[in-house]
Amino acid sequence: MKRYHLLTLLLVSFSTSFFAQDLPDIKFGKIADGDIAMTSLAIDTSAEAYMLYEEVSHYIVDERDGYKLGSYYHRRVKLLKPESFDRANIELTYTRQEEKIRNLNAMIILPSGESIKLRSKDFIKDDLSDDQATIRFTFPQVVEGAILEYRYQRISENISQIPTHYFQRDIPVRRSKFEAEMNSLFSYRAICNAFDMLCVKQENQIRGTEPANHANGVSAVKYKYEMCNVPAFNTEPYVNNFTDYLPHVYLQLDSYYNNTTGWSKYLSTWETTARELCDNDYIGKRFMRSNSGRKIAEAIGPLMGSNEQEKAQYALNAINNHMEWNGYYNFGTQESLNSLWDKGVAGSGALNMMLYTLLEANDIKVEPALTGLRNYGRPIMEFPVLRQFQHLMVLATLDGKPYLLDANGHASIVGLPRVAALNEAAWVFDKTKPHWISVKSPVVTNVYQIEGQVHADGMAELSVKNQAKQYYALYATADLADENDEVEGPIIDQLLEKFPDTEMTERQYDPWIDPTQAFELDVDAKAPIGQTIDDYIYLQPILFDALQDDLVEDELRMFPIDFAYPFRQVFLATYELPEGYIVDEMPEAIRMRSPEGDIRVQMVMQYKEAEHKLEINYSVSVTESLFAADQYENLREIFQRVVDVQESVVVLKKM
Repeated sequence: MKRYHLLTLLLVSFSTSFFAQDLPDIKFGKIADGDIAMTSLAIDTSAEAYMLYEEVSHYIVDERDGYKLGSYYHRRVKLLKPESFDRANIELTYTRQEEKIRNLNAMIILPSGESIKLRSKDFIKDDLSDDQATIRFTFPQVVEGAILEYRYQRISENISQIPTHYFQRDIPVRRSKFEAEMNSLFSYRAICNAFDMLCVKQENQIRGTEPANHANGVSAVKYKYEMCNVPAFNTEPYVNNFTDYLPHVYLQLDSYYNNTTGWSKYLSTWETTARELCDNDYIGKRFMRSNSGRKIAEAIGPLMGSNEQEKAQYALNAINNHMEWNGYYNFGTQESLNSLWDKGVAGSGALNMMLYTLLEANDIKVEPALTGLRNYGRPIMEFPVLRQFQHLMVLATLDGKPYLLDANGHASIVGLPRVAALNEAAWVFDKTKPHWISVKSPVVTNVYQIEGQVHADGMAELSVKNQAKQYYALYATADLADENDEVEGPIIDQLLEKFPDTEMTERQYDPWIDPTQAFELDVDAKAPIGQTIDDYIYLQPILFDALQDDLVEDELRMFPIDFAYPFRQVFLATYELPEGYIVDEMPEAIRMRSPEGDIRVQMVMQYKEAEHKLEINYSVSVTESLFAADQYENLREIFQRVVDVQESVVVLKKM
């Protein structure tokens, strides 16, 4: 499996120390005259705002009910343009049972130098759910040139992983500071991908006045990392887990000390973690016990099919037909599977636990696999961190080959995890031999067949037949199931985006009974695909896009290109041209392939003069889903040609 890094991951042990001269401390409310007078940023004139200072400081709090993590946050932002005014709306979210927010202060400094402090009544507390709450506040009198400043303290019961601090933001940053002073009863690993970019990097052992028998008199270990003059990052299309590529640091608890037992490892091995999960009442024992899914197996009966792959598809269909996904991802459940079966609603983990028990009851080899979701971070394989996982799937051996199965309460296909789970890898927590596996999708296909009649005013009567497979079929059927407005939905939404005056006249489709087959959707519509000027009609015949056009806007990329899954899009069209017009200009044929052959583009247009028709055969095939950022320069030309085809024009001339 390929790994894509912009920066090298470094692990820092206690024996390593870095020293650099300290930068001056920043005091809350003490603003330099130059910062107040600033009206623009010379190093980035396009910046809407400027992070003057950001500080995050962590420390261990010894309270009567145990050790907790204390965190101090301090941010100061200069507003440069009206587009930045939304930054005056702040929302601090926390888990009520595990976290508290204290000592919140906020003020705005106007360009005149006047400061306005927010009062207690300006901080509004709201409950988001049973366990989530938020504190919201808005800075008053926001104008260009104002400075927003706030600070607060967060107390958390979780001391195992110190939250990740990102030095780079979507606006330029003058100075970003991460500091942690950790009680030496706890040994952490500092994990940073940007040590060579820091302006301050220190790690010191602080010795107390009284010897401490647990750490040779060392009372704390202090980490201090700062980055200065950091440019803003730019968002890019087709990016997954982009925060993994930003300069960042976090601390992971490695071991802890007890005066009686001495040092103990907190980070166990993958083997130990697998055994613990299998023995957990709400995870492994929920679906690995012999009677855990008895009611489910009895209700569904023997799996039908001539081979194991067909039986697995039958099992997926049976689970999805009976169960509804509640919208939550998880890999454990407090309720029994039999109880959830009766309710007909469950989280993602429980759905796949049911699938596991059903397959196992039919003598199919199955193993549980955990994965993190897309945009929640790339897999951490170096050491066992359970917080990286949000979802459980089933790895099944079918007719001697491994397949990932993922019940979703709608429609699932053997070997096709839901898109959110396509996050490079999954961890199989087999009790005897846990291991990582690659998570990939097969090439998915989408075919459009268009018959159109173009009129002299540029309006076209269109008959579109879409044969959507795999993810494309899942998208289309889910869209239709959620669609309340009969004039919107798949195909028509895409036409409306390109031709806003499109009108749908008819839509037909049959229920998608067999997810292994294509879903067919027929749409008739009227769309202004041409513009008539004098004796010419400028026709835009490519109705559907294979790639977003913003993919080629930048000359270089910072992040890898992640399409989520490999795909093949096919566009076949036949247009009957208006009487009295002939084709005057049309794009030349294109046949292109990338150096590795994993991207292929073909487009051929033909004018059939005798039939007075324009025929188009256009396809884009991408057989790899992930491309490194440094590949973009070589691939940009082929991506640009795809965008050019999507925007191509055929000129018709009046005879």
